[in-house]
Amino acid sequence: QEQMHQKHRDIERKMRAEAEAQLRVLEEKLRAEAARDMAALRTSIVSEQEAQAASTEEEVKKAREAIEKRTELAQSMWEEEQQRQQRRMEARLAKRRAMFERKEAAVQQKHQQEKVQAKLQHQSEKMQAKPLSQVNEKKLAKELHKMNGLIQSLQAGTSPKGAQPPPLELEVAPPSP
Repeated sequence: QEQMHQKHRDIERKMRAEAEAQLRVLEEKLRAEAARDMAALRTSIVSEQEAQAASTEEEVKKAREAIEKRTELAQSMWEEEQQRQQRRMEARLAKRRAMFERKEAAVQQKHQQEKVQAKLQHQSEKMQAKPLSQVNEKKLAKELHKMNGLIQSLQAGTSPKGAQPPPLELEVAPPSP
């Protein structure tokens, strides 16, 4: 019986040794497969990350371009608005300037008319101060010429100094005795 036990032990040892050898071989195969699978997984993960990075870079680039376009559009709109406001301000200033120039011209014309009327009044008072019979003909013609110049400047709206009336030909009757 002992021999049988010995045989069983030997068979058991052989079987264990064979099982352990098969286990080692199987373990190495599994480890090799796992290493291959891990390498494949790493490769696929890396390629996916690269693809995501590439797509992310493209998305970032597209987003950057979109932002730049919006910025340019906003800048151009802002510049157009500034130019529009500047044109409006210039137009308003031009209107005001024209209005003030018209007012100034009207005031100057009124002032000029008042000056001319005052001169006319003075001349007429001067002429009425002496009776016509006592005034010299030349002096009378000269005064008449001045009065005509003043009247013409009033009608034309110019300065009496700048107005040169045409020479008058007067027929003055000799004073009656």
